[in-house]
Amino acid sequence: MTWEEADVQAVRAGEPVASRLRFAAGDVCRVEATVGELVVRGEGPDLFEALASVRRHLEARSVVLACNGSRRDVFPSPMLRQASGGRFAYELEIPRSAARPKTVDIFAPAPESAVLASVDDQRAWFERWRDSGAGKG
Repeated sequence: MTWEEADVQAVRAGEPVASRLRFAAGDVCRVEATVGELVVRGEGPDLFEALASVRRHLEARSVVLACNGSRRDVFPSPMLRQASGGRFAYELEIPRSAARPKTVDIFAPAPESAVLASVDDQRAWFERWRDSGAGKG
């Protein structure tokens, strides 16, 4: 298992905080976030789920990671999860269109204009997108 790292901003109680993510894909994927003195670890069947585990622990401490994997409008399809080990996800728009959505690295920094969300809010938004159907509002 080879570890990779990414520096991203985090937001704790409304204040920006430097953070570092370490992640490794394997039979069990692992993600570790260091936010100031706080270190949180998560595991999952793919990197997206391992990141979601870390995000849930951070949410309990009022910390949000400002990476693409924390964006409300980013979620992987089952096929993309399998192909990338959960490393990449789609940037989804409502209303849904027939065009293939843009793919983003979940560990890359989120654009300043991105809406960051909790794990539950992100999943709810994905379900809303999925149920919107192509061309529906």
